[in-house]
Amino acid sequence: MKIKTITFIVLAVFTQIANAQTFGMKGGLNISTITYESEELGSETGSIIGFHFGSVMELQIKKNLYLNSGLYYSSKGEKFESLKEFGGTEKTLLKLNCLEIPLYIEYKFPFESNMFFIQAGPYLGYTLSNKVNGKKGVHFDEKGMSRFDFGLGGAVGFEFGQFVPSIAYQLGIADQFAYEELVGRNRVLQISLAYMFRK
Repeated sequence: MKIKTITFIVLAVFTQIANAQTFGMKGGLNISTITYESEELGSETGSIIGFHFGSVMELQIKKNLYLNSGLYYSSKGEKFESLKEFGGTEKTLLKLNCLEIPLYIEYKFPFESNMFFIQAGPYLGYTLSNKVNGKKGVHFDEKGMSRFDFGLGGAVGFEFGQFVPSIAYQLGIADQFAYEELVGRNRVLQISLAYMFRK
């Protein structure tokens, strides 16, 4: 079932790219954390540095209005203080390795000889694996983590010819954890640079 889900997502996005008016490659930096409903837990978590890279595409809807999507790998997670078995605390690093598809509506504004744009919309995510302190992480089952993620995102950026720098933020809505005792949602700041192959 997992392989079928990933295959369907990949084929759907590559179909979009094949029909896109503009497509390219995108990569950059992630600054991410996980926020919890519990204020006590939330105050103990911190951000980690990761990265993202993959494909990006644009489909024009009408003048200056586009659908922006793609498929990319994204590493994210959090760091926090956890209790030791015999007292005291230790630093713990949770890293998630994910596939993501943004489905953003994009509007472009002429800015001198270039273009300024804003994007907003939902994103879909699938967690391939996770690691805790560099080792095998939490199981993906009813007592562990959930593989599926979704939320809302937005971005701003400029088009300088074929180069497109941007800053984006993802606000996770789905609970990253499968068990009821803990509710955690992803928060990710992304700094990106895309290179577009204009037709």
